[in-house]
Amino acid sequence: MLPGLALVLLAAWTARALEVPTDGNAGLLAEPQVAMFCGKLNMHMNVQNGKWESDPSGTKTCIGTKEGILQYCQEVYPELQITNVVEANQPVTIQNWCKRSRKQCKTHTHIVIPYRCLVGEFVSDALLVPDKCKFLHQERMDVCETHLHWHTVAKETCSEKSTNLHDYGMLLPCGIDKFRGVEFVCCPLAEESDNIDSADAEEDDSDVWWGGADTDYADGSEDKVVEVAEEEEVADVEEEEAEDDEDDEDGDEVEEEAEEPYEEATERTTSIATTTTTTTESVEEVVRETSQSLLKTTQEHLPQDPVKLPTTAASTPDAVDKYLETPGDENEHAHFQKAKERLEAKHRERMSQVMREWEEAERQAKNLPKADKKAVIQHFQEKVESLEQEAANERQQLVETHMARVEAMLNDRRRLALENYITALQAVPPRPNHIFNIIR
Repeated sequence: MLPGLALVLLAAWTARALEVPTDGNAGLLAEPQVAMFCGKLNMHMNVQNGKWESDPSGTKTCIGTKEGILQYCQEVYPELQITNVVEANQPVTIQNWCKRSRKQCKTHTHIVIPYRCLVGEFVSDALLVPDKCKFLHQERMDVCETHLHWHTVAKETCSEKSTNLHDYGMLLPCGIDKFRGVEFVCCPLAEESDNIDSADAEEDDSDVWWGGADTDYADGSEDKVVEVAEEEEVADVEEEEAEDDEDDEDGDEVEEEAEEPYEEATERTTSIATTTTTTTESVEEVVRETSQSLLKTTQEHLPQDPVKLPTTAASTPDAVDKYLETPGDENEHAHFQKAKERLEAKHRERMSQVMREWEEAERQAKNLPKADKKAVIQHFQEKVESLEQEAANERQQLVETHMARVEAMLNDRRRLALENYITALQAVPPRPNHIFNIIR
């Protein structure tokens, strides 16, 4: 009897040990994530080896909506139950970005903010609380806002307590990349000043793209961001043409490395141009110091030997402008969808650029009085609101244009149908079946 009971208990213990864990990420070496850099194939994290890999289909690039990002997560991780996405807190450095139809891509690096693909039922992040730091949280059941909104809430709360935001995570999901609260850790200023994020240090060695997709508004500086993106496209085209002319793969790699310093310098020069100022003299000094540090970094990375610089192509209208300037046709809905996705992608790029400037300004303003820190926050809050309002206006313009074109197309079809009907009625001899088909 006892040996039989022991056998049953052993079988039960073995079955329990083989049960699938409730945590969707259990057993995975890395968290499922996707990353995008416009003009390049999407990247996703291989959860088995912890390495970034290019889009398996070789076609997907730059998704313009949160719904599309969620769908893409589900496509690249079919074995996981992906239920939501959320923007990551920190940027990551990813190498070997490929353009479409390119199988081998070496050396070129971009820093992007990826999207985390959330598995199964939502579980809040476990935040570490260092010594002398405080764990806080805020929830509002009447609010359903984005990751960016709650990041701002956490940052403001820490600033009001004369502390820095150390880490944060979302609470209570209420939509795709939308939440009703945030948990966060505030640390004393002295504690944070000793910890420099590795992602910030890596920015000196790579091109930076902050925004998740095709990802662009409030002041003239944003036009410069678009110009840099266009120059990068030109550089990529010239790079591909040069690679096609070379049979030696090593030669291709050298050329990519030669063009990289120019793209880095151009990106940072644009960052200098887009640095913002505030109303107080001390905050203006912070911004000037930020510009000087960025300029020094740019000069350090300029090539010592003469390098053939890519020529600047004539500025081309983006998908939104092209849609507004081009008359409607039978593909009106497809053109509208493309323009809408491009608009959302542009908006995310510009918001990410503002957040990058905000982070840099706050680092420079750590030793300023509390009033000046509030001035920095207020300045960037106003800029974020301005971008949101401009994006809303452009969305409305797109929708109104689309509706007007659809109505015009319907009117044309009604007119044509009426003309055909009258012509059929006047036909000699009458053709009843033809008239019936027209009416139907």
